[in-house]
Amino acid sequence: MKQLPGHGFRIALQRVLALIPLLLCMILCMPNQARAGCTLGTTAVLNFSLPATVTIPRDSPLGTVITSGVTTTPPYSQAAPWGVTCNAATTYSESNMYGSNAPTTSHIIPTAIPGIGYQLYISSLGKYYDVLAPTSLPLSSFSAGGSTGCAATPCYLILGGASLSIQLRLVVTGPITGTKTIPATDLYQLVIGGLLATDVRLANSTQIVGQTCVVNTPSITVPLGAIKSSVFTGVGTTSTAVPFTIGLNCSGVAANVGVTFTDSNSVGNTTNILTIQSATSPANATGIGIKIAPGGSLPGAGTAVSYGPDASVAGNLHQIMLGSSGSLPTSLPFTAQYTATASNVTPGPANGVATFTMSYQ
Repeated sequence: MKQLPGHGFRIALQRVLALIPLLLCMILCMPNQARAGCTLGTTAVLNFSLPATVTIPRDSPLGTVITSGVTTTPPYSQAAPWGVTCNAATTYSESNMYGSNAPTTSHIIPTAIPGIGYQLYISSLGKYYDVLAPTSLPLSSFSAGGSTGCAATPCYLILGGASLSIQLRLVVTGPITGTKTIPATDLYQLVIGGLLATDVRLANSTQIVGQTCVVNTPSITVPLGAIKSSVFTGVGTTSTAVPFTIGLNCSGVAANVGVTFTDSNSVGNTTNILTIQSATSPANATGIGIKIAPGGSLPGAGTAVSYGPDASVAGNLHQIMLGSSGSLPTSLPFTAQYTATASNVTPGPANGVATFTMSYQ
């Protein structure tokens, strides 16, 4: 009696210490502190307030601004200056205090929370502030009428200049699951000649709630076993169904969840039979295919799914709707089994590969 070798199919998701605090305070807090030819008037502290809770809508594109806050830099005062002035050329640097100083993308500065970045933007100047390497600052920057356009000498420099509105934006940089919190913290600092000119702070903690669903099983292998060819007595006869699950975690979102399976071996296949991948040595089995069906209490349980295009759009061909994310199990049950597609089944490897694309509507 001939036997069909044990194989299966794979599904892949496409898609000294006590002195330090005192010394630090002396450096940052004492007015008119001088260092290396530069003098600090007073550090310009820019406090931003954001909503206590921010919800990220599901499927938000990368770069989406989810909330923002505005503050105004202090007005210029020669008698009580903010910022730093220098009597020689010096350097300035801007540092991200809540995340890495990695190069920014689209002027988005990363935070310590994956999937969330921020931007600092001055609309009147049309300018973003990024995290930069130390940059040369000529002496003319500290002179009246110099490159900064300051009206008096010496010119004390802060981030943005005097009396300008600066916008802090939180931006989507990747998927967010669950609830994350950005604490009240320093976000960004401008240092001129080794002195802290500007300190950008988030004044309150902000809770980020991600409305999204994440597949926890991006690659699934389903062994269908070694099946005797005698099991298949005619077209449509099947082997025993083998269960498998797709792990789904939905957070902060109420949506109808759908799924489309696509035949990787034949992307144009719209039948309910997954084709067998070609094999040469040994030759693959013939007269056989694979059926996938929802299981448990999912809609259409026991009925083989038909294959469709790899797309998440609503109404995609042969997309099956599984139910509301709030009522679905975290492990979605399915089954897979061999099915005869011809009256004669010949033995050999019988592997199939399907992809699945989730849709949240």
